[in-house]
Amino acid sequence: MATPSRSPPSRGQCPIERECPRADRRALEKSHKQLQKLVKLCQNPRLQLKNSPPYLLEILPDTCSLLKLIVSNYESKLELLWDNSYFSVCLQNLANKSNQAIQLFKQARERMFEESSDAR
Repeated sequence: MATPSRSPPSRGQCPIERECPRADRRALEKSHKQLQKLVKLCQNPRLQLKNSPPYLLEILPDTCSLLKLIVSNYESKLELLWDNSYFSVCLQNLANKSNQAIQLFKQARERMFEESSDAR
């Protein structure tokens, strides 16, 4: 019995469609807003982040600027960008991870500022 061969997903398509939300301006703004909020939380001097790789205060602004660069490169054909499943998944993951970090700050409160705490 021959099994039907599955062709790989074409470029820009997600292999599992139901798990790929469509990106749009709102999703982009949400991700950007969450990244900015996380940067603000990380800039608290009481946190005393060490400048060692990976350094969040370098990574987060770079990520924001790269998102802006991607959108500016697609300015005339934004529909192509919004329809790209991989970009949609990237935005969704970025929003989820940012939200997790923000929730960690909310839940840990003062323990976040203790260098040896589990929350940190």
